[in-house]
Amino acid sequence: MTDPSKDKNDQSLWCGTDIPIIGLTGPKASGKTLFASTIRPAETLMIDCEMSSASYAGIPYKKRVDLFEELKRRNLEPTPINAWQVVKEIVETTEGVRVVVIDTWDFVQQGYVEDVGQHPERFKRTRAQYEKATGLLWADVKSSLHMWLGTQARRINGTIVLINHLGNVWEGGKPTGKEKAKGVDTIYQLASLYIRMDRTPDTNGKVPAVPAGFVTEAIGGKSRLVHTVVKDDGTIELKPTLPPRIPECTPQAIRQYIQTPPNYDKLKKSELAPPEVMSDEQKLELKAKIAEDNAKAAEARLSALEMMKQAGQRRATEAARPAAPQVAPAAATVQPATEQPAADVPFDVDEKPVDVAQKSVFEIIEEQRRQLGISDTQWAGVLAKTGAKTTSELSAERAEELRKKMWNQLTARDMGKA
Repeated sequence: MTDPSKDKNDQSLWCGTDIPIIGLTGPKASGKTLFASTIRPAETLMIDCEMSSASYAGIPYKKRVDLFEELKRRNLEPTPINAWQVVKEIVETTEGVRVVVIDTWDFVQQGYVEDVGQHPERFKRTRAQYEKATGLLWADVKSSLHMWLGTQARRINGTIVLINHLGNVWEGGKPTGKEKAKGVDTIYQLASLYIRMDRTPDTNGKVPAVPAGFVTEAIGGKSRLVHTVVKDDGTIELKPTLPPRIPECTPQAIRQYIQTPPNYDKLKKSELAPPEVMSDEQKLELKAKIAEDNAKAAEARLSALEMMKQAGQRRATEAARPAAPQVAPAAATVQPATEQPAADVPFDVDEKPVDVAQKSVFEIIEEQRRQLGISDTQWAGVLAKTGAKTTSELSAERAEELRKKMWNQLTARDMGKA
């Protein structure tokens, strides 16, 4: 079969199939950069963020930018936010390219997140909102990244390739032994094709010259590429264009599958993905996690009952108090009509009503510690250092300190650094 990428009459990158975003991940030296470099070199903008393509001197890129050299040329510090701003400018202004490669994206992403965080007004937010709720920040990061990538892919009428390293998957404050691609999940969601490259040595210790590629979700890949099959009864069925495993994963192999899709009902052995089998240790960890979740749910139910009981007791106390003297109508307007009795406040601090700001901080802290997987025992140890026994007993200053600390941990984790 001829290589469609060399056909002068073929104006598409992928034999008429539109693949605007491709994500690549995998261990070091698994062939990620080489795959991206050989899609169509003469129309490729390679933004090299870690000198991965420096050794590929023979590849005739349309344009290659060494990000660190570019930052140096512009007299800019090599910080993530400077890196993002330079990458953004280069991508948006370079003409005559059909393929844009950012290698690696997870480094640039840190600067992207910082840029969004420093300009909340773009999203009609305030810095205080971002600091108090990381969910708002990440929602804006993901939505704006989605729009930027889609816009640039359409502008060049081609493909943007984002390369990401693998990072450890953490659970309950410790690594699970599993790995996943770094970076926000927006890339995975937006990509039409997400490949996990693999160059695992064979049983004889020989490393394959050409890497395999997995596009099955169980191993961290993904493919939206489908083709139609007309069955004997005339009905039309959609079938995957790519097998779960691409034995020799190159751009040309992708094109060949697009032109001649595999028989998905009779895949070759080399095209099958290995089954994901849980080890005995992983099974025990899963059981322990389920038991912990059940215990937390039971504790939450008991806490809710206790809060209801305390609220009832406070209402009874309020009802037993002498009635307040009548106030002249003019004076009555001094008391805000929206004020609520102390009994409706869900947190108790020295039997005094908790204002809305403190209540929000307490709730945010509890949510943050659940996201970080901090157990009740661990949390009790944290609180003991502050002299508090429960979250609601924290002073406003201590609560804010803990909130900021956990916010930083969550941000680092979500950026693939934890």
